[in-house]
Amino acid sequence: MRHPVLSHIRDHAWLWIAGSFLLGLALGWAGLATPAALFIMFSGILIIVRSQGTDILTIVTTNPVAAVEDTKGDDTVQAAPLRETPHR
Repeated sequence: MRHPVLSHIRDHAWLWIAGSFLLGLALGWAGLATPAALFIMFSGILIIVRSQGTDILTIVTTNPVAAVEDTKGDDTVQAAPLRETPHR
């Protein structure tokens, strides 16, 4: 990653996750239950994703739909035939 902000977030991901969790706890203590639940849920999802070894910013910064080169040269997409079981 070339951008220094993205590099900082990637290097210190656990601190950002802990900060969002603490923000959720502070909002819950202040009586704002819905935003607190959203921040705690968001940080929980980030903990799960980060603990399995996935780079969090890769999900956001990469193109999930990569261009597939077609060998025929046209843009047609062929669907696979469905195999239906006979109904009795």
